[in-house]
Amino acid sequence: MDLLAAKETLQDLVDHDALTGLSNRRALPAVLRAVYDTGATVLFLDLNDFKQINDSLGHQVGDECLKKFAAALQASFRPSDHVFRFGGDEFVVVAPGAQPAQIADRLDTVRERLRTERVRGHQIGFSAGHAYLPIRGDAEAALKAADEAMYADKATQPGARRRAS
Repeated sequence: MDLLAAKETLQDLVDHDALTGLSNRRALPAVLRAVYDTGATVLFLDLNDFKQINDSLGHQVGDECLKKFAAALQASFRPSDHVFRFGGDEFVVVAPGAQPAQIADRLDTVRERLRTERVRGHQIGFSAGHAYLPIRGDAEAALKAADEAMYADKATQPGARRRAS
């Protein structure tokens, strides 16, 4: 293997989450730079009661939930959308050119996919928030707004526990 190929392999390992196969948060800045001139909708998603799943059913079940959720996200969003495991049970989607109605439809598709998916009898629930990143906009502000919208959604969901900030 030549040096360039080895470098690309190492970069791929650094930028991807081994459990879900998704890009990780280290790859997010490059995508946000790529949509700087086009704008995008940014989504922040978080599994509901994930700590309880890990504590009561074990980390293997938690890992299964993460993998199924990641697969549902990938199957529900366009190939041109970028899906990331941000950390723990948090996920981010950057959807270039997507309108709010399209985002709502995609989230409904994720929920529908998960409605029939169970992990050891547990249905996977999630909270989501989105914000628009305008052309040449502040990516950090859009991420923060999407995160805050996700927490607002979590507060409306019965049984979903909000993490301590």
